[in-house]
Amino acid sequence: PHDVLATLLNNLKVQERQNRVCTTVAIAIVAETCSPFTVLPALMNEYRVPELNVQNGVLKSLSFLFEYIGEMGKDYIYAVTPLLEDALMDRDLVHRQTASAVVQHMSLGVYGFGCEDSLNHLLNYVWPNVFETSPH
Repeated sequence: PHDVLATLLNNLKVQERQNRVCTTVAIAIVAETCSPFTVLPALMNEYRVPELNVQNGVLKSLSFLFEYIGEMGKDYIYAVTPLLEDALMDRDLVHRQTASAVVQHMSLGVYGFGCEDSLNHLLNYVWPNVFETSPH
């Protein structure tokens, strides 16, 4: 899956929005099919690219990924917590909203599996963004 993943991660850098959206879904499907540990390290590394479209694409991929993998997400919450902290404190409204969607999907997927400490920590970052109003 690494050659496919490399191509998909490069697609996050294109300007066409529809292409990037389809790429985020494809990354989540690869993670669901081949296990998340094959995709998460590369995805988290890609977040370090200082390009807004790429970072938003990574967050959207994480959102779809945690939505798709459900309870399997309990093994990966602690790995992505620092990335989500950073995104939830970002100046960009879209960053914060997309990161909130990631936390939502994580929370729904791992409810009752003993991850409440990390989720509670992340919800403390989500709370200031609850009243943000934007169609995004």
